Amino acid sequence: MTLSINKQQAFKALDTFAGARVTLIADLKAAGYTLETARDVVIEWACTKTKGTFTVKANGAVKLDSSHAKYNTTKCIVRDMMLMIQGSTRRQATQAKTEPVDVVAKLAKQAASLSAADKRRLIKLLSA
Repeated sequence: MTLSINKQQAFKALDTFAGARVTLIADLKAAGYTLETARDVVIEWACTKTKGTFTVKANGAVKLDSSHAKYNTTKCIVRDMMLMIQGSTRRQATQAKTEPVDVVAKLAKQAASLSAADKRRLIKLLSA
């Protein structure tokens, strides 16, 4: 059995996929959603796809029902869709570089909250 290869068909599929993110963002914008407001509708959409459940809080926020059997599947779909809307991917999100922490500034911030007596003790310990 041999498989026939159709390069034009493959290019068409790749072009469609490549344009999907742009189309998604444009369509959400046309529907009146922004990156900040799209999460609720993405959760509702993902729940309809996976048969998961969600709850609407008193403040209007939509949250996934973590006790439902489809919670993890739905959560992954929501995360992937939100990353796509942001113009990112799961890999880019996990590999994002964090800013280096200035250890001295961190210690200075912690020392600022000490009492005067504790500051004197700290200075004694550091000068020894």
